[in-house]
Amino acid sequence: MTDPKEPTLADVLAAVERIETKLDIEVKRWDERFFQLSRDTLNFARNVVVIAAVTAVLIPLLKDVAPLFLEIFKEAPK
Repeated sequence: MTDPKEPTLADVLAAVERIETKLDIEVKRWDERFFQLSRDTLNFARNVVVIAAVTAVLIPLLKDVAPLFLEIFKEAPK
């Protein structure tokens, strides 16, 4: 005789199917989170590179132009 509390093979297979479905949904959620993090990180890295490049170009330019601005401000009427 089988114990009435003992799950049948059909019960076990149904439970495994439900778990597989939940696992598939969770994997898709984590995949989307990973890809969003990758996009965010890429955008941040691009911004850092652009800021570094602009800074590398503008600092020498500002160093050359700063004395000109100082002269203009000194000669401006008060």
